[in-house]
Amino acid sequence: MLLTNDPDRNRSFFFLDTFNKIGGKWQVIASSISPTPANGSSDQGGTEQALIQLENELANAVATSDRSTFGKILGPDFVNTSNAGNVQDRRQWIDARERDGIKSAIRSEMKVRLANDSLAVVTGVDTTVRLDKDGKQVVQTDRFTHTWSRNSTGQWQCVAAHATRLQ
Repeated sequence: MLLTNDPDRNRSFFFLDTFNKIGGKWQVIASSISPTPANGSSDQGGTEQALIQLENELANAVATSDRSTFGKILGPDFVNTSNAGNVQDRRQWIDARERDGIKSAIRSEMKVRLANDSLAVVTGVDTTVRLDKDGKQVVQTDRFTHTWSRNSTGQWQCVAAHATRLQ
């Protein structure tokens, strides 16, 4: 909290400091500060709901190979680390979704963690159904982590993704 002689100008801030131990001493190597909303409350619940809705839209787009939705939801510098450990850029990830032949995708156990008003992490479980080369249904379940960033126009976009296959 920044206190001044004028109570109307007192403000509180979110801050994040990154420390590194150098030569046996802790030193601040990066610092970030942003003001909290003026009224002391935030739209955290609304932001969480918006991100969960975007996650569900992304799951639907995976099941329908909807490039238009991918274009809206995925940031231009999107990067994915697959459950096999492969790193893919936006184009590679979209192309892979079309080859996967996924018929349905359902997100569950989603939790939203807001770092600040323009950065969030969503974790959850993604269950997909696809047909293998013999036409047999294959169900796969992955735990995912998606990093979301609010762009300059105020839209949330997924900028990074990571998945781990669950057995």
